[in-house]
Amino acid sequence: MLINNTTDTALIFEGGGMKTSYTAGFLNTLLENGLYFNYLIRYHCRIQ
Repeated sequence: MLINNTTDTALIFEGGGMKTSYTAGFLNTLLENGLYFNYLIRYHCRIQ
């Protein structure tokens, strides 16, 4: 079980296409270094 070790912090990730691959690697690095957050938001914005 992961326990939050940061306070008053949220991560917001942009998604879609290749950005998702970068985001996954970034998030994995945070977890490997012991940084856990209560709030994670991933959004995908499509402009037409």
